[in-house]
Amino acid sequence: MFDERAAMKMRLEQIQDLEIRIIQEFQKERSQILNRIRELDEGAETTDATDATSKTIKPESTFASDQVKTKSQRRKNKRKHTTLTKEAIKVLKEHSAAISGKEIAATVEKSTGKSVGNITQFMNRVMTTDSKVKKPYRGQYIYEKQSSSPIEDMEPVTLSGSIDGGSET
Repeated sequence: MFDERAAMKMRLEQIQDLEIRIIQEFQKERSQILNRIRELDEGAETTDATDATSKTIKPESTFASDQVKTKSQRRKNKRKHTTLTKEAIKVLKEHSAAISGKEIAATVEKSTGKSVGNITQFMNRVMTTDSKVKKPYRGQYIYEKQSSSPIEDMEPVTLSGSIDGGSET
């Protein structure tokens, strides 16, 4: 008897077979490309020996080392961002009114000598770093020195008298 469970098992086996075939096709294509690159490198080696030594093919096993490099690059980027972020917060503290992201980026780039890149992403990072940095309008940023919430500005009220509403006797 053929039921849904058997059909699902059959479909899983078909998918697994397809995956294996696709992987084999990719591996075959990769080896063809690598062989062609080696042929091109060998041809270039005969014409210029010094250029051929600088052109090497990275095997697939060095992929992990590439990831380590990107992590160290991320650390450097984070250090760069911390200096830029601190400078942006400093610029915002100096201004009492809202200032545009372009102006902040220009001032930060001028004072640090480093490029900000995407202003929106940079300012989002600044806002997550310091909760007092706010975006009141599109493209405008401000540093709130103190919260101006009406509830916080109210003075506490003390109640006098009894709870039952009667007079004290």
